[in-house]
Amino acid sequence: AALRSGEQVLDSLPPAERKLLTIRTRADNKMDAEMDAFTRAFVTLLPLIPERTSAHKIQADAAPKGVIPMVDLPFGDIRVHSEDEDQTTPALDRIKHALVAVSSHVLDYSEPTSVADAVFFESKAEAIITIDAIFGPHLPAQFSRWDDMESDDSVARLCTHGLGAILLQAVPVDAAETREHPVPDGAALEVNLDWMAKYAVRAPWEPYGHIAYLSAPDERAEAHLLAVYVSASRSLVRPGDKAWPVAVAGLKADMATVVTLHEHLLYTHWTYANGLLRAARETLGPDHPIRRLVKPHYFNTAAINSLAVPTLMTTNSLGFRTFAFSEAGWLEFFNDACTRFAWRSFPAQMRDRGLANVYPDFPLMQDGMAVWHVLRAHCDRFLAGFYPRRDADIAADSEAQDFWAHFETQVDGGWRLPELTYASLCDLLADLMWRVTAGHEVVGSIVEYLTTANAPVGRLLPGQTAGDVKTHALDLIVISLTGARQPQLVDDYSHVYANVEAWTADQRASALAAVRRFQGELIHVANEIEDRNDARERVGGRRYIACNPRILEVSVSI
Repeated sequence: AALRSGEQVLDSLPPAERKLLTIRTRADNKMDAEMDAFTRAFVTLLPLIPERTSAHKIQADAAPKGVIPMVDLPFGDIRVHSEDEDQTTPALDRIKHALVAVSSHVLDYSEPTSVADAVFFESKAEAIITIDAIFGPHLPAQFSRWDDMESDDSVARLCTHGLGAILLQAVPVDAAETREHPVPDGAALEVNLDWMAKYAVRAPWEPYGHIAYLSAPDERAEAHLLAVYVSASRSLVRPGDKAWPVAVAGLKADMATVVTLHEHLLYTHWTYANGLLRAARETLGPDHPIRRLVKPHYFNTAAINSLAVPTLMTTNSLGFRTFAFSEAGWLEFFNDACTRFAWRSFPAQMRDRGLANVYPDFPLMQDGMAVWHVLRAHCDRFLAGFYPRRDADIAADSEAQDFWAHFETQVDGGWRLPELTYASLCDLLADLMWRVTAGHEVVGSIVEYLTTANAPVGRLLPGQTAGDVKTHALDLIVISLTGARQPQLVDDYSHVYANVEAWTADQRASALAAVRRFQGELIHVANEIEDRNDARERVGGRRYIACNPRILEVSVSI
């Protein structure tokens, strides 16, 4: 069931105090008072966000392969499709046209020039009521709750079970010898965002660049926060130090920035989802088995990714203003990310990060791998009916060869894929499906962190432990625009495969059998994840929801 962050905070107030605070906050809403023309224009669009799209909006027929209209990004040789093969809904068309119109106009915008110039919430309760008054009806569903993001244990959980989980890795064995600062005794895990320090920021925002050092997990499979390294001051800050609250707030801002821009926008949307869409539609005929297999997983991707370019990408856009980068730092950040990109499957990433020995019960690894292997088995079973000789049939399929080669043209330097074989094809397809389903939920569903005063925001003013009201508003606008949900992953997509005339009767039957088994295995994995969560809670640990197939969408949402 969906949850709402902040409920426990409000429930803890005496009824009379809660009522008075609600009346005062709604009558004198700080966030509403802080809105300029730019911010208010986006808020007025939020009621246009459509409800969830059903699986049957994914049309049974696929469009012919060929050249598709595209939008060029200003870095990395990335080009995104701007037209989908499935008919978009009128609601999605309305929000698309409205966002383009707002993004193309020069509207008055201001941001604080100093701490003295900024407005802050006075309490968690005030923030919760204020946010609910403006954004409550428009926020995406929440399946987890983070009422406390200030205590050391809660921030450690943000690194292992929340926002920073996709960034977690084992501390390298040579860290003590190779780093210029001391590595805390007992440090086994880290979220290392020291590399963010190179990117210039606008005045007066704090620079990026932090490392969280965590202990090995205890008997509850919970790690503990030992220290935070602050790149700007080259200082290792420990719990109890005067600078500790500010260092922790900076770490949270780094995680919010990297997960939102690097992992979610650039990699999940513009690289993985767009890469799958482009390779499938530009190289594979409408009845090709690979095209049909992946068709649900690129549903609405073109509309969403192309819409994000004017809304989030350009300098002075909503995306740019939500974070602290200067114009030069913004472009350098994305250029660097494109240059270092090379495809690694999710299982390979987990191995690369050395987590199996240090943190065998890491929830993202446990649950994410379970979903990934279901997707991998599904790709194998689905394609086996079309490639009975496996590698020999793949080698004889010129469209499959073109599909594989296309990824090396999509980003500066290419994807650096291995040699095409039947096994490597199944690995890539499974991984791309994982990225746009479970992976997208892991890096994109961050509303649960943003509805309290101590939320991890994308920019911080000097010496502050929480974001100013304007920054909260920008973060909430961005996340509210993700409220249009795609069809569920657990659903009936048999119409996409049932009547493909180019297939033999045996191939249609085999494909449908694979799809039905896939849906059953998703439910089985969902039950296993729920059992694991019950076990985690029994020993005092935290539930991990992000990879549960019951909440996943079949493709990237708006």
